[in-house]
Amino acid sequence: MTWRYATHCYASLGDLALARGDPSRANGFADESLAIAVPTRSRKYESHAWRLKGRCAVLRRSWDDAEVALGRALAIATEIGEPREMWQAHAAIGALHAARHRTGEAEQSLLAASSILDRVRSTVRHPGLAAGLARVQAELGAGRG
Repeated sequence: MTWRYATHCYASLGDLALARGDPSRANGFADESLAIAVPTRSRKYESHAWRLKGRCAVLRRSWDDAEVALGRALAIATEIGEPREMWQAHAAIGALHAARHRTGEAEQSLLAASSILDRVRSTVRHPGLAAGLARVQAELGAGRG
């Protein structure tokens, strides 16, 4: 099972590199994650890695690459029914549209992400988790305004 930990580790290192402003390194970690996730059919991590690659492409202003990568991330997440990956893919697509000044499409993507969060939040019993999801949802709403 070390492959699963490695897949998760590379995806997380990619998120960290992106947060630190290093999209080139983040993209490399996404590639490492995909190299393990694809042959092992770890679809959640495939989705995560494609989303990471898409976010890197947005920062490079490589719009076509971003659309392809984020579309793949969303398609995989939807296929496997993974709510976390779905809402994050929708949010990333919303950010892509916002960066391209496509206000209506950005709004639709952020509303889709918020809708998924609504469904998840309605099933959560733990108050702290529900509050955290509400904060994320509020941040998405701020991105629409």
